[in-house]
Amino acid sequence: MTASSVRPVSEREARQVAEAAREQVWHKPSFAKELFLGRFRLDLIHP
Repeated sequence: MTASSVRPVSEREARQVAEAAREQVWHKPSFAKELFLGRFRLDLIHP
């Protein structure tokens, strides 16, 4: 692939791809989120 065959991607297209790839359903809570909420969930990071 050469540089001349690559078309520039607009910000809108890039945002649509990123949003489509985003995980919609979380199966486990986030360690950082739980920590900020005042709950130290060691089980989320240590087996």
